[in-house]
This record gives sequence, C-alpha cells and structure tokens, in this order.
Amino acid sequence: MNNILERIKKIANHEGISITALEQKIGASKGVLSRAINNGTDIQYKWVQILVENYPHYSTDWLLTGKGEMLKSTNDKTQSHSIVGDKNLIGSGNKIYEVHDVSEVLKQKETQIDKLLDQINNQSSQINTLLSMLSKQ
Repeated sequence: MNNILERIKKIANHEGISITALEQKIGASKGVLSRAINNGTDIQYKWVQILVENYPHYSTDWLLTGKGEMLKSTNDKTQSHSIVGDKNLIGSGNKIYEVHDVSEVLKQKETQIDKLLDQINNQSSQINTLLSMLSKQ
C-alpha cells in the first residue's frame, strides 16, 4: 500500500509518535487517520493541508506523490524563523524546532554556562591564591 496514508504513518514513525498523537497534534478527531489507514479509505484534504502546515520540514511533494525525499533538504545552513499556523518555528540547517522547545534548550544551556562560569571563577581564585603565595617566597 504505497499511498498517502502510508506516508502519513512514516511521518508519525519519524516523529516518534502514534497516529492518535498525530491526530491530536493536527486537531483531528480521534480515529480520523487511524480508521482511514485501517480501512484503506480516503481522508479529507484539510487534514493533509494541516499536516503540511504543522510539519513543514517534510516534503509536500513526497507526501502527496511519494516522489523524492521525505525530508526537505536544505543547503542553506543559516537560521530561519517562521510562523506556520499557530506555531512559532525556528530552524537551522535541516532541523526545525518549535520556539518553546528552543527556549527550553536555551534555558538549559544558560544553566550549564552559569555552572561553568562558577567553576572558572573558583579556579581563577585558586590560581590567584597560588600566585600570591609564590610571589611571597
């Protein structure tokens, strides 16, 4: 079964989520995608459109036709920022994050930096103490 429903299953697998979670993420009623997958029936275009809007890093051509690569390739390694639907997205290279995810990562990194700065200050203080002792000899 090489069709759009199989590709939607691949997106869910790639995202590490169930079809039910994917339905929730795009605002579809429970079973909209899973019933279609299980029964081999069609889904409404609006769900495909919402899926594309919520997952912009997947190739629309691949999703619709099965041709090409699943993930959009980008040679541009610069950072980009966009709003898709109600999501605020930021990307670098071929990785896309929701801004709240980036904010959390930044908070964690700031905490790590603060700890490292404390270690540097402590070591600097120890070095100054040792230098002071050496100069008195």
